[in-house]
Amino acid sequence: MRILLVIVQETSMKTYQISLGVGYVSASLKRAGHDVHVLNPNHSNEPLKTQLLQSIKEFQPQMLGVGGMSFHMRQIREIVVTARPMLPHGVIVVGGVAMFNHPEVTMSAIPEADIGVVGEGEYTTVELVEALESGKDLKTVNGLIYWEVGRKLIQTAPRPIETELDKLPWIDWEGIGLEVYSGLHNPGELIPGLIVEPGARVLPFLTSRGCPFSCTFCCHEITGRRYRTRSMDDVFKELEYLIDRFKINTVSIYDDIFCLKPQNLRDFCERIRPLNLRWKCSLRVEQVTAENLKIMKESGCVTISFGIESMSPTVLDSMKKSTNFEALANALDLMYESKITTFANLIFGDPAETMETSLESLEWWAKNNHFDLRTDFIGYNPGTTIYEDALAKGLIKDPLEFIMSGNSQINATTMTDQEYETLRTEIVPHYIQAFGFPGRILELSQTSTGSFNMRSICPHCKKELMFKGFTFKAGIINRISCKYCNQLHRIPIRFRAYATKELKQLNDKLSAVLQSNNNSVPVALISEVFEICQAVVNIDMGHDLAWSIMVSLLDHLNREESAINTLKLAINGNPYNQDLFYQMEARLKKLGRDDELTKYNRQAKLLSSLGITAPFDIELAPG
Repeated sequence: MRILLVIVQETSMKTYQISLGVGYVSASLKRAGHDVHVLNPNHSNEPLKTQLLQSIKEFQPQMLGVGGMSFHMRQIREIVVTARPMLPHGVIVVGGVAMFNHPEVTMSAIPEADIGVVGEGEYTTVELVEALESGKDLKTVNGLIYWEVGRKLIQTAPRPIETELDKLPWIDWEGIGLEVYSGLHNPGELIPGLIVEPGARVLPFLTSRGCPFSCTFCCHEITGRRYRTRSMDDVFKELEYLIDRFKINTVSIYDDIFCLKPQNLRDFCERIRPLNLRWKCSLRVEQVTAENLKIMKESGCVTISFGIESMSPTVLDSMKKSTNFEALANALDLMYESKITTFANLIFGDPAETMETSLESLEWWAKNNHFDLRTDFIGYNPGTTIYEDALAKGLIKDPLEFIMSGNSQINATTMTDQEYETLRTEIVPHYIQAFGFPGRILELSQTSTGSFNMRSICPHCKKELMFKGFTFKAGIINRISCKYCNQLHRIPIRFRAYATKELKQLNDKLSAVLQSNNNSVPVALISEVFEICQAVVNIDMGHDLAWSIMVSLLDHLNREESAINTLKLAINGNPYNQDLFYQMEARLKKLGRDDELTKYNRQAKLLSSLGITAPFDIELAPG
């Protein structure tokens, strides 16, 4: 059978984390003798629809398969709806985590699809194709849901998971486009600390499947909490083949949890060490020991991801993290001492979250910002405990509407919606933007390709660094890992809005008012000038003059709280100006809010000690 498998689109010819499930299904189908083509739309600048229609026209598949996570549902539906008219007699199959966690809802969301694969798809898809070719009743194939005549959904018996992973074929690396994928990533992209030099050839890789733990926000039911591993012989046979075939020098291990058995970790490190690779993995907190970190560092490990999620004991218990504040703090200290980059998040919005628990995590991070963590809000994804609880409580009223919304973040806490929104849009962004741990730029130049060459000072080890081919993200937060101490730090750059006609007009209008009034604002013009400044910063958040004028005007009107909140936004727009932090400290001290001012004084002193007074500004390109 001719089968077209489609990978969901995350980007176009840029860095991304590729899904490996389609590669396993493709390899299984090819091993069974079928003609399989994989469309990876991420490896072209053409629109997804254009690529899809062209692939169908050229390949003329008898079956089309696509899958993904719950947040991919709108795109999966787009793919299916686009393909359906061109495949009037073809079979369209949908799989992935989204299908497993809510098969009836997912099939209802995409009624144009014929069949859903529920669970791991390698054997199910092969048996499905055999049944279709032979005319065998689909009820005999475990792990399916499909539309029967009369538009009735039929779900077959669940398929047991494969426990012997060595029996599975290696991923269809050629099919999913590893030749292209491996070379897409520039220094500072993909995984923190993993790529610091141009020329990285990145391999996404799996040595195990599943997770035996039961964190409430994780979709673990697909494997029944069964943790399964490949043999080290199978792992390294494939790894060594791929290094030779695709010139791989960097490995990102996708395992949810890497080498739970201590002996497996030691064996892996011993065998990968001679290959001279940079590699990354994910560990449980209890695996982060001085001994493990030493052997991992010596074998080429440069980055470890592990779950922090919260520094509030209340929230950790609610999440069923099976760890505590002390263990997390100790693991972070050990990672820092080992000179392996820490890749971890603080996530907010668990049902037990309150403003107080959120501030526990944020205040801890502000004191320990040399651990440059990320932040996010928890997703209530189908298949998770928190999703099922929210559904039972009526917080999710329509599962079909919810899954198709593309937004899994809801307020399931006891906070009011206004408090939750303030936390999400004001408080967390202020902490994460304002209290970073930056290095000092000595020299910065842009190349003809749009990347940057940069000479800087690491704020951790104080050594001078030279980065070539670095790619910045448009925003305030850009991170890089030091080549010497391997610790993350921020780069004090700002992307400034392109000087559009509208922005030029606003700036001219503001300048005219100031010049005609000796750089002061008459009382009669306060409201007008404030509106102009507000319009300016809405376009260009890094406009220091507009922020300064707004704060001054609010002071003139004795609106102290509004002035403080506006100064916080000014700091968000320029977190590398120590004077703004001292201003905030003075304001809070005047109001007797000593519990709030310490972090501003600490950050001002940090910037001063690092010799950072202002960011490098980079103007965004037109359009």
